[in-house]
Amino acid sequence: AYKQNDGNHNMILTAATLACEKLNKYYPTSDGLVYVMGIVLDPRCKLKWHKTMKFADSVLKANRQMVVNHWKLFYKSTIQPESVVPTSNDIIQSQMSLHKSGNKDELDQYLSEALVKFTSGEDVLTWWKIHETDYPNLSRMARDFLGAAATGVPAECMFSMDREEFLKGKSAAVVSRILGEA
Repeated sequence: AYKQNDGNHNMILTAATLACEKLNKYYPTSDGLVYVMGIVLDPRCKLKWHKTMKFADSVLKANRQMVVNHWKLFYKSTIQPESVVPTSNDIIQSQMSLHKSGNKDELDQYLSEALVKFTSGEDVLTWWKIHETDYPNLSRMARDFLGAAATGVPAECMFSMDREEFLKGKSAAVVSRILGEA
């Protein structure tokens, strides 16, 4: 467990500061598309996550627009779905059925539905595989974005290894810089 007076305090602060500097340098130039898509295409989060995390309405609006623009440009089908043939003699039920499925594209339909709660062992990519027939184009977009390797893994590995292993093979100058002694 971490303790402030165990001698690693400065090393952790230095590493965290360097990590923040890198994020501040590169994240704005990436437009955050992969990060935003990762949240929105997670059926447990969608756009509601931004509200829960108290993002400003302007950020929520910009992120939604980013997702919609990318959807329309690369994934939305230009082929209109075939009209649904009523399976009931009840005209009201038939009209409501048509309204429920006919007026929304896949993205609008997905975003309007309730958040999903996963049980133990479920994951996002499996959810999209199961719902591929409901959202054929959106599931393709989800696979493209959610199948990308996370960039945080190397940093997590660095923080999980012990100090000696991390510093092994580093030159004295590099060690001093990492430890903030230079």
